[in-house]
Amino acid sequence: MTTLRFRPARPDEANELTRIATASKRTWGYDEEQMSLWIPGFTFTPDNIATRTVSVAQISGDTVAVSSLCIADTQCQLDEFWVHPSSIGTGIGRQLLEYTLALASRAGFDFVTVVSDPNAEGFYLRFGGTRIGLRESLPKGRNLPVLKVPTQPNLA
Repeated sequence: MTTLRFRPARPDEANELTRIATASKRTWGYDEEQMSLWIPGFTFTPDNIATRTVSVAQISGDTVAVSSLCIADTQCQLDEFWVHPSSIGTGIGRQLLEYTLALASRAGFDFVTVVSDPNAEGFYLRFGGTRIGLRESLPKGRNLPVLKVPTQPNLA
């Protein structure tokens, strides 16, 4: 039986987590020119792993997904959320988001802010997220939905 496990990420995993993020983003069919604009924004470094709440999902010791919360004073943002393409559609993303939202709840937050890829907005809406705005992105003229997602969603 395959066991899904969640744990904090380690700074020495930065390259592996960046590879997962890049592979996940590519599943939306973006071309390499677009990808080159965005990769710096979702590149994991030992420093940003050490200064954020970064979690990984593992199956049989293999890392298959990663999430990152950035907590600052009264704000909590889901900074990164990536599932390796081989694990998309398996429920791992749902379980990792539930785990990540629980971490935010234990830190005292009722909601997290998510700046979502337009293709992933529906995923967050299923968790009770509501769109609260748009944020400008690259290339110029591209906007990303900004959502407020409850840390204790009703997923009945």
